[in-house]
Amino acid sequence: MSAPLPLEIENLSRSFGPVHALRDVTLSVPPGSIYAFLGPNGAGKTTAIRCILGLIRNDAGTVRIAGHDLRKQRTRALASVGAVVETPALFPNLTGRENLALTARVLNHDRAEVERVLEVTEMREAADRRVGQYSLGMRQRIGIARALLGQPRLLILDEPSNGLDPAGIRDMRSLIKALPERENTTVFMSSHLLSEVEQTATHVSLMRKGSTLFSGSLDALAALQPASILIKASPRQEVVDLLENAGFDVAVRDESLQLTHASETGPDTVAGLNRSLVEAGIDVHELRLSKAGLEEMLLRMAHDPEGGEP
Repeated sequence: MSAPLPLEIENLSRSFGPVHALRDVTLSVPPGSIYAFLGPNGAGKTTAIRCILGLIRNDAGTVRIAGHDLRKQRTRALASVGAVVETPALFPNLTGRENLALTARVLNHDRAEVERVLEVTEMREAADRRVGQYSLGMRQRIGIARALLGQPRLLILDEPSNGLDPAGIRDMRSLIKALPERENTTVFMSSHLLSEVEQTATHVSLMRKGSTLFSGSLDALAALQPASILIKASPRQEVVDLLENAGFDVAVRDESLQLTHASETGPDTVAGLNRSLVEAGIDVHELRLSKAGLEEMLLRMAHDPEGGEP
């Protein structure tokens, strides 16, 4: 029998008066994944995370953590979770090590576990400084260290790179990417830094107005997006006329032309186009396939009036 998934959500719904914050949200988080929970402001991400952690009750649906129903087996379910939601609440006059030791004592972990999580988050050198002297990035790391006490199966991070400078964002990315293998854990994180998600996550869930637009791997999401062809060639008007006669929709993108809605858009199409343009006396400077990035995909979905699948 296969092990239960770190996190499963089925038909999760939550309303605040007339406002439907969540509508039948369903997703499954594979073990060892880095699962990014994405969407514009007001999409329902924060409400969903609070339901997952039992901070608010859902109106309908089920949350299962490591196979335990949150409503029926709350203690067992939350025992498998570590979380950093918003800014970590720490005692500023205590050192990082002392903050961790307090939590470890409550959770019945020994000093060795404190040293272990300090090593994992690369905070050992700063562990004896007062938290009030920490940078934002250091506070985030000590918060993650605390969440890792006891090696939870599921680590939930709310905007872990928010407010960090470029160096801090890079370091946070490296830490998060290493956690599944190093800690044998699964990371579920919300974020609005889409370029970071593309470099970090293995799976995504895209939210809009409380509903799930897509849940799955980044590769599966990319496969749903129509490819286009970008061309830099001259003279431009002759290129546009030739391409439109060939059945392409042509859009001007700065110095490039973007071709969409071809019956087939792949390497063979690109090679055939290049040959046709050269034979027509066109100077081709650039010709390549282009896939939408995560930011473009999310913006496209967020502004889709139907709110349907990508």
